[in-house]
Amino acid sequence: SIRAKLEWAMSQSAAVEALIDRAGNDTVLNLHAEHPWSRLTFASVPKLPVEARLAYADFMHNLRSVLDHLVWHLVDLNTERGGPSVDVAFPIVTKLKAWPAAVGNKLRGFPEEWLEVIEWTQPFHYDDPHNHPAYFIHHVDIASKHHNLVGFGMTAAAIPHPTLVFNRPFDTEAGDRVEAIDEPGPFDFKEGEHLRSYRPVSPANDLRIIGVEGIGEMMAVFGPYRDNVDFRGGAVPERNAAYGVYVASVLEALAPAFEVGT
Repeated sequence: SIRAKLEWAMSQSAAVEALIDRAGNDTVLNLHAEHPWSRLTFASVPKLPVEARLAYADFMHNLRSVLDHLVWHLVDLNTERGGPSVDVAFPIVTKLKAWPAAVGNKLRGFPEEWLEVIEWTQPFHYDDPHNHPAYFIHHVDIASKHHNLVGFGMTAAAIPHPTLVFNRPFDTEAGDRVEAIDEPGPFDFKEGEHLRSYRPVSPANDLRIIGVEGIGEMMAVFGPYRDNVDFRGGAVPERNAAYGVYVASVLEALAPAFEVGT
């Protein structure tokens, strides 16, 4: 039954990928020529169906459930009377000092010889615990269950520089240059989102951007984020596979515990 949960989770991941592919990856950029800063923005963006956000929530929820089911069933097998308490669950701990309390609360009745497996899969072993797969899975699951739909953002992997048109010939030797500043992601799927700013600089302060001849094709990747959990730019299939591998590795590491005494 636990493996069935994992298989179902990965089927939801595939559904998300299919919905993104169906929505398309075409974007149109536009440059608003202003002074002193001209802005590169989205003129149009693909419309991602809400089903992708719902399927992603199911994906994360089922991954989280696999972890909880593993702990609950092992506690149930290891407890002679009464069964697991209502607090039993797979702990996700970001600080080492909180680990003893998590063991005493969420892992009460868990077989001691297998506690090390749970410990070594915890976020507090990461330099940045909030970048750990378990943290992301848990946070997205909680937020999507209780607060909002999972957000989806677009991060530009490569933003092309447009061919700019100036009010006079551009003279590099005379000191003409253009400053460019990128905005941080992730970006929601909406028109008008600001990607980059350009400012012409010249010794006489007479250089102006008056238009653009063309903008190349932008490379973009799409992915989920929730509240303060950043979408870190990995393509959805790659990131989803990483979350699935994490959960599957915990499952396989604990699988032998179910055979003890049988």
